[in-house]
Amino acid sequence: MLVETALVIGMLGLLAIGMLDFSLAYVRKADMDNAIRAGIQFGLARHPSMGEIADGVVKAQDVRDAVWKSASFLAADPGDDLVVDFSCQCPDGTAVQCTSSAISTLSCSDRQTYLLIGLSHEYDMLFGYPGLGKVLSMQSESAIRLN
Repeated sequence: MLVETALVIGMLGLLAIGMLDFSLAYVRKADMDNAIRAGIQFGLARHPSMGEIADGVVKAQDVRDAVWKSASFLAADPGDDLVVDFSCQCPDGTAVQCTSSAISTLSCSDRQTYLLIGLSHEYDMLFGYPGLGKVLSMQSESAIRLN
C-alpha cells in the first residue's frame, strides 16, 4: 500500500510541476499579447497621418516605448525582439516605408498607413521536457490600419 501511494504521489507531483511550468508560460504569452495591444492602442490614440509619420512627428520609438513599458519581462533594451514598423501602402499592395521620399514613389492617391508590431521572446522553462527542451520560443504580432 505504501509503495503504490508513493508512486501515485510522485506522479501527481510531476504533473503538478508540469502544469505550473506551462501555466507560467501561458501567462508570459498573455503578457506579450497585452504589450502588443498596448502598442496598437498607443498608435490608435495618436491616430497619426501619413505626413506625421513621414516627418517624424510620430516615431516608431514612441510605440516601442509604449510596448516596453507594459512588458515588464523584457530586458532593458528589447533589441531585435521587438519590431515596430510603419508602412504606407496602395490598394494594389505596393508598400513602402513611411518616409517623405518613399511616399512620393507611390503612384496611388488613396494611400493607407499600417502599423505592425511584432514581439518574440525566449521563455526559460523550469525543467527541460522531451521534445520541447528547456527554452520555449514565443511570438506575437499584430497589424492595424491607421487611416
